[in-house]
Amino acid sequence: MWSDRQLRTLVGLIWMIGLPVTAEGLAVPYVARLSAAPAAVGWLLASTPVGAIAGAYVLTKLAPSLRLRLMGPLAAASGLPLLVCAWHPNLVVSCLLFALSGAAAAYMVVAPPTFIQRTPQASRGQAIGLMSSGSIAAQGVCLALGGVVADRIGAPAALGVAGALAIAVGVALSLAWTQADSPTPPT
Repeated sequence: MWSDRQLRTLVGLIWMIGLPVTAEGLAVPYVARLSAAPAAVGWLLASTPVGAIAGAYVLTKLAPSLRLRLMGPLAAASGLPLLVCAWHPNLVVSCLLFALSGAAAAYMVVAPPTFIQRTPQASRGQAIGLMSSGSIAAQGVCLALGGVVADRIGAPAALGVAGALAIAVGVALSLAWTQADSPTPPT
């Protein structure tokens, strides 16, 4: 798997989901910084999956080749709304931003099946285990680091950091995917 550029890039896209997921781990301290009622946490936490459902619906209606081309840009775009959260928008705008991040993170509807499909059958089980456990671990690590950063600079700024990292990693992986998925020119 590590010798195949497509598979390396796909696993990177899958593992980077931990960055936008950081928003869910910081929802409670984020709402506290907004001086919103505790019940607002529920609205904020509901926004991400609502956005993800809408994003997945739209993404599955697109042509398969377009879905593959959009994986990287959507991964990068999942961080942009979180970056905006660093400016402490009100609860309604924050819910919209969390929903937009979730909609962009719907690239996960495409990335894991593409990884599985492109993995050689002989090593598919092991590769799926690595992909899945890496994704879970990445989410846990990002949530823990997000909490540490939030303790130091506050939840809104920590969301901004997670968003900026998601943009940077997503752009790099998007470029890598474009190169890895294009046919090799004849020599």
